[in-house]
Amino acid sequence: MKLQIRLLPNKDIINLDISPETTILQIKELIYNQFFKAYLEVEPDCIPMSVILFYKPEFSFGQLRNEETIGGAGCQEGDLIEFDHEESTNEAELKQMKAERPPTD
Repeated sequence: MKLQIRLLPNKDIINLDISPETTILQIKELIYNQFFKAYLEVEPDCIPMSVILFYKPEFSFGQLRNEETIGGAGCQEGDLIEFDHEESTNEAELKQMKAERPPTD
């Protein structure tokens, strides 16, 4: 299935073609190895602490856990998820991101 992933903080959107059985941790590893290799060299233990957020059409959101599969989390073809390699994201920041999130259409 194809997913759109917005890479924070620069907000570039990439498309990944992955299996619904792919875990969130595997997606993080893929993103780091393709787009944040230099960061990974400095902080080799950063992958599990990074954050992946899933936005549903009605603008609800949730932070996905490493052991979840992308299909088990409810993601479907064409959905947008956000990847943030800063582990400091908290509930207040999530609400602010939701409020500031630009429309995707």
